[in-house]
Order: sequence, then C-alpha cells, then structure tokens
Amino acid sequence: MQIACELITELSESKERFQTILNSAAEGIYGVDLNCSCTFIVTLPGIEYKGGKTEIKSADKTKPEISEKGRIDKTGIKDLKGLVSELEGGFHNDYLLLEARQPISELKSFGQALMALGKKHSCNLIYDYGKSLSDSSDNFDIEGMLRLIRKYPENLSILKN
Repeated sequence: MQIACELITELSESKERFQTILNSAAEGIYGVDLNCSCTFIVTLPGIEYKGGKTEIKSADKTKPEISEKGRIDKTGIKDLKGLVSELEGGFHNDYLLLEARQPISELKSFGQALMALGKKHSCNLIYDYGKSLSDSSDNFDIEGMLRLIRKYPENLSILKN
C-alpha cells in the first residue's frame, strides 16, 4: 500500500513539473525518447496538451461536413472549375513529387499554397487540408505527413463529384 501511495505522489509531482514546463514554453518543446524518436509538443495559444497528443481547438463552426458519400456543399466555393483546374495542374505535379519524397520544407510550402488556394476560392476543404499538411510539417509528424499527402486524390475527387 505504501508503495502505491509513493508512486501516486511521484506521478502527481511529475505531472506538475511537466505542466510547468509546458506552461513556460514559448512555441513548443522538442523531445527525444530512448528510441531516438523526435517529438515536438506545440504550446501555442489555442492548442491544449492532452494525454500525450496535441489537440488543435478551432472556433470555426462553419466548415462544411463531408457526407458519407464523400460529397460537400459546394455552393459557397468561388469558381469551382478554376479550383479543380489548378488542383489538376501545377498542384497535382507538386503532389506527385511529394508522394515520392516528403522534404519537410517543401511539404510546408505546399500546405501553405493549398491554404492560399482554398482561401482564394472560399473552399474550406482545401484550406483545412493545406493547414493540416503545414501543421504536420511544423510538428515533424512524418506519419501524419504521409497520411495527409495520400489524401490529395480523395480531396480532388470530392470536389469533382
């Protein structure tokens, strides 16, 4: 029983020290575990640390929901044909290069370009997709980058349907 109480006390103190470190960090903290895996914990305003993951909170409740059939409400999108044309043109070429290799700086630039394109055409789907790509590169989330870059054809297909 005494060992359990000591462990609980030690765990509580460790949690408090960790929270103090997070609260005092400006933009984030890099960490390397025993397996040499690098982690970046973001501590920017609007992002709250919860149980080993960062959770981005968004106040924007106007984002279109994708239906089960992969369709969105496209009525608010400006020049849908132009948007699809840009996504099938130069952006598609960039996607093909990033599908083969994922240099973090190029992936971040691609995400930012998609954000600008989404904003230009009032398309939250593309803006949010670009933001997710950019954020995953900022966080050095290799698995997230790979998963997201592979969603490009799916997002294009949703806009074309």
